Amino acid sequence: MNSRQRNNLRRGVALLLATGLLVIGRTRAQEPEPPPTKDHPLVEMDLRELGFKGYENPRTRWPIFVDFTDANTVALGWLTPANRVAAKHGGALAPAAALLHVLALDAATGKTQGIGEWPTPTLAVWVLGLRDGRFLTCTGGDLRMFSPDFKVLCEQNLPNDRSCLKPVRGGVSPSRKTLLLLVPNIQNNGRTLLTDTLLDLDTFAPVAASTESPVAREISDHWMVGGQPPKLCIRGTDQPWRPFPLDSKDIRALNFVDDDRLAVGSGNDILVVDINGKVLFQSHVPDHRFAVHFVSSGGERFAAIEDRMRGLRSEPLDMYPFASTDRVVVYSIADRRGIYAVKIKGASPWPGWHSQGHVNEVALSPDGKLLVLVEDSILKVYRLPKDNDH
Repeated sequence: MNSRQRNNLRRGVALLLATGLLVIGRTRAQEPEPPPTKDHPLVEMDLRELGFKGYENPRTRWPIFVDFTDANTVALGWLTPANRVAAKHGGALAPAAALLHVLALDAATGKTQGIGEWPTPTLAVWVLGLRDGRFLTCTGGDLRMFSPDFKVLCEQNLPNDRSCLKPVRGGVSPSRKTLLLLVPNIQNNGRTLLTDTLLDLDTFAPVAASTESPVAREISDHWMVGGQPPKLCIRGTDQPWRPFPLDSKDIRALNFVDDDRLAVGSGNDILVVDINGKVLFQSHVPDHRFAVHFVSSGGERFAAIEDRMRGLRSEPLDMYPFASTDRVVVYSIADRRGIYAVKIKGASPWPGWHSQGHVNEVALSPDGKLLVLVEDSILKVYRLPKDNDH
């Protein structure tokens, strides 16, 4: 072999090595989601033994609420009808008298820490975990903050009953320090004007209020996102709206994961972007799945609830695929990837196979160490791996 052949060989080997390293680098940047865990839950319990009973009738299913109030305590809220006969004939938008139940559990042991109940209408009600063991309820236009031992710490009457309608599944900052309320006001011309109101959750004092379009849909302590994809806008709480430069038209989910970063479900991709629209990392969701909502720990982790299309397509039989909940995947921003996945039950396309779907509610602890899943009446708690420990 002459010197030219040896040089060509060395250049060829160098090129192959460089190409190989490039492929490896790309592979690492696009690591697949973790497979659904086979771990046995840290805690698994039937909530019906503690009095829980999710309510539904042929027209609607009443909501349940699951949230952490501190790193180890999870609060579960549900409704029961005051008059079952009247509730049976009520639709999704028909208010009915009910009782709101809240149960606090030690997430590591399943031990009951407290329980309470309060009268409420069914149309506008929700429960939200704060921090330091506190939780918040909004029922019939009354906003109340409770201590860990279920004593009222703070109470405020909102402008009307509909003020307890949640604007989206979000509406609270990841730190749980700021709350977004959309207060509806009926004008003389019959139109309803929505007022964006931000409340400080330590004092219930207003932080900011605006009737300026667009309506806010997601918030952090210092930022608000409004509008509808692809025409999203962003503003600081003391600044005017400006276009949000996020280059995506197929956004199904959008939530702040901390004060200045957002998780975005765009098509079959999950992105984390900053407030300027810069993509910090991107993960592809395989198998025709897509993110429909995100749950934040308030720090370096968030959970993505994913749906997938199920069912057959037959236009003559008027049958079409529909979105069905499939799994929850926990992402580490530090690791730039999914680190844990749990398979969950979704609606079946076949009659008689729970075609109305299942209850699937998810909560992530503030320290990002525990994942809670409520499937129908079963509560499961999973201990999550440490960063880079998977």
